[in-house]
Amino acid sequence: MSFEDFKAFNENITVRVPTRYGDLKKYTIPPLDAKTGIELRLFQSRVNEIVEISQRNEQKIKNTKDGETPDLEELPDYEFTDDNSPTPQKILGEKLHQQLLDDGVTAEAVQLMTDTAFWDFLAGREAAEAYWNSGGDPKVLARATPAGSMPSTTNTGEENTTQKRASTSGTKSRKKTTTGSTKKGQKRQSTTSKSSANGNS
Repeated sequence: MSFEDFKAFNENITVRVPTRYGDLKKYTIPPLDAKTGIELRLFQSRVNEIVEISQRNEQKIKNTKDGETPDLEELPDYEFTDDNSPTPQKILGEKLHQQLLDDGVTAEAVQLMTDTAFWDFLAGREAAEAYWNSGGDPKVLARATPAGSMPSTTNTGEENTTQKRASTSGTKSRKKTTTGSTKKGQKRQSTTSKSSANGNS
């Protein structure tokens, strides 16, 4: 018995989005190349690490008695830049991203497409479809993701552990943001780009 030729398990994501002219136009998101896929997993792994340390620190602060100083873990000093973060241009591809801009698609729709493709790669097609159909509701994403495999939020400045991906603009990605150490007990504001414990990093 020999190995069969590789074939994709899922078809490319195709969605209909309104343009500036008010019509609904079909757009197909191309599959991620290997380099981008590796970068996404590394990005999510680092974000997960920051989130998990932040959550442990918050718990230590809550459990600290008056007059005591909690022994907080130092947050890693990662740099998140356009080169190593999930920007719309990188996730959707330069050609599709430019087409969306030319068609006057809203920044919100571009971001939802970006996030949907992001979660399709990291959490699977079922989760991505649920996320898209809900308009980007992180609670729906969490319910559609197998227990223990939900990636951590990429927005560590918020309370909930399952949230929208920290957003890169739908039309222009953010420049360098450094996540250095913070004061004891202070929450860290994160990273770049627009969900709870990791299993896909």
